[in-house]
Amino acid sequence: MKTKISINSKSFLRKLFAPAIAFLIANLFLAHKSFGQSSQTFTTPGTTTFTAPAGVTSVIVEVWGGGGAGGGGSTVAAGGGGGGGYKKVIGVTVVPGTNYTIVVGAGGVGAAANGQAGGTSSGTFGVTVVSATGGAGGIGGTPGAGGAGGTGGVGGFTGGTGAPGVNFGHGGGGGSSAGPGTGAGINGNTATSGTGATAVTGGGAGGNGGNGSGNGSSGTSPGGGGGGGINFGSVSGGSGGNGQVKISWVACTPPAAPTVTSPVNYCLNSTASQLTATGSNLLWYTVPSGGTGSSTAPTPPTSSAGSTSYYVSQTVGCEGPRATIVVNVNPLPGASSTKNDVQCFNTATGQIIVTGSGGTGPYTYSIDNGATYLNNGGTFNGLSAGTYQIRVKDSKGCESHAVQ
Repeated sequence: MKTKISINSKSFLRKLFAPAIAFLIANLFLAHKSFGQSSQTFTTPGTTTFTAPAGVTSVIVEVWGGGGAGGGGSTVAAGGGGGGGYKKVIGVTVVPGTNYTIVVGAGGVGAAANGQAGGTSSGTFGVTVVSATGGAGGIGGTPGAGGAGGTGGVGGFTGGTGAPGVNFGHGGGGGSSAGPGTGAGINGNTATSGTGATAVTGGGAGGNGGNGSGNGSSGTSPGGGGGGGINFGSVSGGSGGNGQVKISWVACTPPAAPTVTSPVNYCLNSTASQLTATGSNLLWYTVPSGGTGSSTAPTPPTSSAGSTSYYVSQTVGCEGPRATIVVNVNPLPGASSTKNDVQCFNTATGQIIVTGSGGTGPYTYSIDNGATYLNNGGTFNGLSAGTYQIRVKDSKGCESHAVQ
């Protein structure tokens, strides 16, 4: 028997439109929006997560370590705490929708003793870790030494060193990040605060040393060191400013979904072609969300009847939503016939009645092996004696096997 399969892939076009752009008021959200740029800043000490936004594959990461506390206690000249370190890395790779661990280092807590060190801040993005250590605490000595600044590692900046106490003076806290603290303990009851290089890094300033017989002032966040306390009794150094982690990325409006033709119809065991879509930098998926896209369009199998959905997106700056292509593999119809032979020799009085089954009706019918199909209800009259190849075609364009 002969088999002839027809392929019909014509159908309606379905277009998906890009989602509307939401304009957010920046001061209402932690994730601050600006024209073409977005960021999220983490300021609460402890561990949390950053979720990479849809369509974002690269971010800028900035971290500030916590400031060290100033020295205190029964001393005449406690030192200021060191400022937290700073580190910035551009082009950190992220996967949209993936959670990444963020740690914000706490500022050292002031006490009537040597100052407490500030905590390390960090962001972990797979194998890439961006971190900056906290500043050291000031010493409650006589006179007390200032705490060393925290470090930002290779390519980072070291926080300012807290100023030492001098005679009856009190050390200012070190500024955070790119420059040394300028606060200095002086002989007497006055001191200046350490100042961070804010024009470069946005680091916090160090706190003032205790005025006269008072406690040291706290450092400014992010990462300013606390000022030293002074008294012949017991006072506390100023606490360090908390660290900070800031993640920035270039905002992108996702493009519309690609233009596709769906559904695509095939007949059982027919030869299929690669799926197509109109768009840029296409990615093909077998799931509506998640998964890993392929730049190679799939070729649907046709070995079994049924429907399968495929999904495709395009990337223009960032990846857009996915369009759906439904591929239908339709079963073949069956054909059977009855006949009435010619009544007299060499006359055209024969009849064949063809019946279709299965597939998707209505049917058209052929007695010349599919060369022509008629919408005649399957009855062929006025036939001469001979051999006829009978076929049935259904509404999906699928043909039965030939039957004699």
